[in-house]
This record gives sequence, structure tokens and C-alpha cells, in this order.
Amino acid sequence: MIKENPCKRRVIITVVAIVLVIVVGLFVYLLIVRNAEQQYPWSIDIVSPNLDTSLAEGVLFTVDEKSITRYSGTFTIFNNESMPVPLGGSIIGAPPYFLQININGEWREIDDREPFNNATWRAALKFLAPSESHEAIFHWHLMYGALPNGLYRVVVPLGSSHSSWDGMYLICEFTISDHT
Repeated sequence: MIKENPCKRRVIITVVAIVLVIVVGLFVYLLIVRNAEQQYPWSIDIVSPNLDTSLAEGVLFTVDEKSITRYSGTFTIFNNESMPVPLGGSIIGAPPYFLQININGEWREIDDREPFNNATWRAALKFLAPSESHEAIFHWHLMYGALPNGLYRVVVPLGSSHSSWDGMYLICEFTISDHT
């Protein structure tokens, strides 16, 4: 009769248990991420890289919480800098903003649901003088449809490809809920 080594058996059981925990954990994680993404009417892209807002510290970007609906919202940008701030897309014809959604603590890019309509963004680049404010209604339903519940943020690119503001962003968060 062959004797089994109890230590070897414990090691094998431990290794199998660890592998099972890893496989089950990965499955649960993928299930949660997939379910989170399937509840939206558009596809969700990769986790957003950190957006540079450092040069825009003197530019205030706020939301009128009472204006937020599933279709639009009113935002105000105030230039507290000593020089004009260019607002708008850094790519000619790009929309002057885009939306991101927070899923499990990470900001994710949202793909446009509707084809981009250049006519909507004729005034994509505007210069905001020092101490000047600009109020804008963002009609996100034109690009994304009605927004489901969630934590979102509007991201406004600053500058143009020929300015020191290029690659900088203004960011303002808002929430869509059943009470919105």
C-alpha cells in the first residue's frame, strides 16, 4: 500500500482553492462590469485618463443643479484668469464638450449614440475675457439620448491646437436620478 504525504495533499488542496478563488473573483468582476455597461443605451469606452485641469484653476465651471434633466443642463463658466480663455474643441468641428460617466469609481468615456451634427457646433470656439462669464445649456440628448441614472461629468476642452491651453479641460460633475 502506498502512503500519501499529508503535506503534499494540503499543498495541492491549497493551490486548487487559490485558483478557484481567483477564477470565481474574475468571473464576478467581469459580470459586474458587463452588467454595469449593459444598462446604458450607448457603449462605454476605456477608463478615462486623468485630464489636465491645472492651467484652468482660475476658471470656474459650475452647474445649476435645478436645471439638470435627462436631456440637458445649464452650466456657467467664469474666467477669473488675467487673460482670455479659449473655450471649444481643439479639433475643428469637434463638439465643445463631451460626457463621461462614473462606473465603480472610475470615469469612463461614453460613445456618441447619435451621429455628430456639425451644424450644432458652429460656434465651437469662443474666447472668454477676464472676469467674464458664459452660461450655456448643454443639450446632451442630441449626442447621447436621454441619460439614465448615474454620476456624470461634462468635460470642456480649452484652447485650440495653437494655444498654451491645448490639452487642458474644464470639468463639472452632475447627477441624474429618479428625482431629476
